Amino acid sequence: MRRHVCDLIELGCRCWLATTSPDPEHLRDIVTRLHPDVIVLESSRFPACCPDMHDVFPIDHIVVVGPYPDDAYRDAALSAGAGAWVSRDRLPSELLYELCRITEMTACTCGCQDRST
Repeated sequence: MRRHVCDLIELGCRCWLATTSPDPEHLRDIVTRLHPDVIVLESSRFPACCPDMHDVFPIDHIVVVGPYPDDAYRDAALSAGAGAWVSRDRLPSELLYELCRITEMTACTCGCQDRST
């Protein structure tokens, strides 16, 4: 699933680089080292991953990926501060849109924002 998300991001916008973390338990260290614009996490990791992240990363720049469309999962993630919720079956159609919305397409030069609506 992680490689699929990276492929969707990199194919959707040539300006973005996506990577996976081999050790999501140390998310704070990874964020401090890589300075990402957005983090995409599985719903099972959010919000447990992020209680002490507010000083190194804006929690509303996290996209939570859930197992299937479910209002309760989405509402829980958003009320915990996530910037977006996307179910796995809607990743190809919704992930790029949510990434563009969260980042407000800062510094994009490839025109992908025209494809994200």
